[in-house]
Formats: sequence, structure tokens, C-alpha cells
Amino acid sequence: MRESDTNTSLNVLIRGICTSRLRMNILLSLENEPLSLSDLKHEVKADAPNTVSKAKELEELGLVLRNHGEYCLTPFGRIIRSKLIEFQDLLTTFNTNNLWWSTHNLEGIPLEFRNRLSVFSDAILVEDTKTEPEKAYTHKLNLMLKAKKRAEGIVMMYSNKCLDTVVNCLERELIIRLVIPPDIVKLMYNPDIIKKSKKMFSFSNLYMREANFEFSSLLIDDVLMLGLFDKVKKDHFDWSAMLFTKKPEAIEWGEQIFNYYWKHAKVVQF
Repeated sequence: MRESDTNTSLNVLIRGICTSRLRMNILLSLENEPLSLSDLKHEVKADAPNTVSKAKELEELGLVLRNHGEYCLTPFGRIIRSKLIEFQDLLTTFNTNNLWWSTHNLEGIPLEFRNRLSVFSDAILVEDTKTEPEKAYTHKLNLMLKAKKRAEGIVMMYSNKCLDTVVNCLERELIIRLVIPPDIVKLMYNPDIIKKSKKMFSFSNLYMREANFEFSSLLIDDVLMLGLFDKVKKDHFDWSAMLFTKKPEAIEWGEQIFNYYWKHAKVVQF
């Protein structure tokens, strides 16, 4: 096939999917089981003639199959549907917390994980307020204090309040696995917190490694926290606003990005 013919076919496919909300709704509605015309028009909230017309157009594109009066997706249609859902989730992710995403540096997140930020589509942004100046950070620590299984992640801060929270978790026999940056490793020897550092490292259920990174993510049981650096003040990690989500796909994302850094990080010995 000539390149011009290929481009024409591609344009027809893109227009066929993206220029009709009804066609998109039909693709999104055909998830698992085949649907009759009656069920399909109910799902897409359209009348029968329009539903039949748009479904036929999707048939011609090779995305939908009609068999014995029922509609279902072709194998290619199922792939397109999954990508449409991912695209919708990505738009929702950025639209819901647009100001936060646009004012923070995304490039610190490795590309393979940055391309999957659609997992944060239902994330809640917790921000500091005038009456609660440490609301975001406190929310994270409170989640750790309530945790029953684990706290593992890539973290930036090393303070007395943070150490007290980690020790509390360790005393409750939680498994704590943390990747911290080199400058935080140096802070462990600060005279103001060295005693707490020693106490923390006395627990056998603490595992800590060292690596360089430009974001923060922390898994606390079934909750994932994401924090980023300020886009303008590039050396400033923004503790005043963080995302939190329980979405299973986000938890998987958090586990994978943690393991991505953990396997290459250097063991911290105190």
C-alpha cells in the first residue's frame, strides 16, 4: 500500500472514532458481553436508528461485529477501547488538578512511568491552607500512623516528626522500605536527630537504600502519595500539596516505580 493510501486510511479511522461522541460511547459500552440493539441504545442513551447507523460505521472500520442481532467488539476494537479509556483517564488526571500538574516538574518521573499518569485520574489533592499550614504533610504522616501492613517509597524529608512517625510504625511491626537521596543520608548524622536515627536503625523491619531522584512517592497500605518538585524553583520539593489515591492501577504503578529505584539503589548502613 502506498504511503498516501496508508495516511488516508489512518485519517478515516481517526475521524471514525474521534468525531462522533455516539461512536465513542458505543465502543466504550461494549465491554464484555455482546449487547442487543435494545441494550446498546439504552447504554449510549440514543434512539435505535442513530445507534444502528453509528454501529454500522464502526463495523466498517473493523471495530465492531454484529452477530445474530447482537453487537460486540472485534479484537482490534477491544484494544482501541482500552486505549480510549486510558486517554480519558489521562485527560481527567490533568484536568482535575490542572494547576498542580502545570506548576510542577514532571520530568523527574522516569518516562515509562510518566506515560502512565492516567492512573491518577481519581486522585485527591491535599493542600496546605492558612489555618492548616502543614495539612498535606500531616495527612501523609497520619496515614502512616494508621497503617497496618507497609510503608514503602521514595521519600525526600527527614525531620524529627518524620522520624517519630517511622519509629511508631516500626514499633507496630510494619515493614518499612525507603529510598532516600544522598543529602538526606547525611542529615541522619545531624546532632539534633542522630539519637532518633540510631533508634530507627535498631529495628530489623527497617530497610533503607540511597539513590538520586526528583519526585516522591509513598505507598501506605492501599494508598499512594505522589509529590513533585516546583517547576520554577527546581531545587524546591513542594511539601504543601500532594496527591493521594487508592486506585488499584495507581497502587501497581507505585509498587513498580518503587522497585525500579529499589533494585538499583545503594544500601544505607548507619
